[in-house]
Amino acid sequence: MTRPLLESEQIAAGRVFPDHPFHRVIEDAYRVFDAPPPPHLGICTCGMCMGPDRAAELLRRPARAWTLADVWSWHDSVEEGLDQRIWSWLLPRLLETLAAGESCHNGLYDRSLARFPTGKRAFWSDRQWAVLDRFAGMMLDRAMQRRFGPDLFHEMHMLAHGGWPIRDLIGRVMADPDLPEALAYAWGLRFQTSDLFGPGWPTGAWDALHEAFITQDLADQMLGYAILDGLNPDLSDQALWAAEAIQSRL
Repeated sequence: MTRPLLESEQIAAGRVFPDHPFHRVIEDAYRVFDAPPPPHLGICTCGMCMGPDRAAELLRRPARAWTLADVWSWHDSVEEGLDQRIWSWLLPRLLETLAAGESCHNGLYDRSLARFPTGKRAFWSDRQWAVLDRFAGMMLDRAMQRRFGPDLFHEMHMLAHGGWPIRDLIGRVMADPDLPEALAYAWGLRFQTSDLFGPGWPTGAWDALHEAFITQDLADQMLGYAILDGLNPDLSDQALWAAEAIQSRL
């Protein structure tokens, strides 16, 4: 069931404004995916889901004008096997929602882009893919810099469920110079769960993550980072615990 939004949340929730770092890429998304509305929204018409009258009302509005509550209501009602025309019409609004730090799926963040294989290059024009690829890179960059709330694997999880090849995501993350600090944040607790990556990854993703991140080389890299001269003592401790977390799973 969709969580109700307070009246004060209706306008700004799930929006990015001109001073937001993602504003330009979101505006580019609205431009390259601009198209007439689809003939329908691909929703289930049972009594528990969005009714046809409500769907018709949403189709009369541009996707940009949908509130966050509208996005959640649609996502909760849409049927499997969604038509690409519907998905691409609404996709810029979904990207904006994610850029604003919200989920498109009423709390199931990792499934926000999972209704269509968004991250598969073959479905999009060059201009559309350039925007999607840029967006994914910015989301990963933001995740690498985050030091409060979800860690970098939270974003990777969502993009992997959205169809981005997991090895491409891993390659981007592994090449980022901020990786040691990001892993210290992600794994820098003394008491770790048995699974560093969390449950519910697409088929094959967990094996690829384990192969890339649970290595002696990365454990040594984290140890070397932890003993850098001048490193904040708390960060050093976190890096040591991250190194131990890797080492203990080899």
